[in-house]
Amino acid sequence: MREQTGASAKHEPSKLCSTTNVTNILTENTMKVSFNQYIRNLDGIVLKEDSGDGKVNELMLSGICTNALLVPQQVRNPANRSKELTGQEKVERYELALRLHKSDVVDVSAEEISLLKLVVAEAFAPLIVGQALKLLEKVVVDNGS
Repeated sequence: MREQTGASAKHEPSKLCSTTNVTNILTENTMKVSFNQYIRNLDGIVLKEDSGDGKVNELMLSGICTNALLVPQQVRNPANRSKELTGQEKVERYELALRLHKSDVVDVSAEEISLLKLVVAEAFAPLIVGQALKLLEKVVVDNGS
């Protein structure tokens, strides 16, 4: 990966306005992550959770990340951990949770992965955190199919 110091370091400013180039810039900085991966106990058995309506569901990365993003005020602003989340930060977390909820493969930015790692680490126990953080680093290879 080559180092870049800003948009002008990698792209000519005059070409940034075309739809194709904007799409390319957005996709260059994202990665595909599979959120339908299971969370298991130490014996390799898939963990289950009570869905609240009497059903029991298998625990998946999408559910872990969604729940961690929606925990009210447990996780503070990552830039200033003593400061509470702003309304805008809460909306951004909600929108990311919507994208991940019951999803398979999702395009996520490095910034979103960092946020997910932070909120998961603060919301769950080591058994779940250890697996979730490793799964978040696995990028799905798109073979064009």
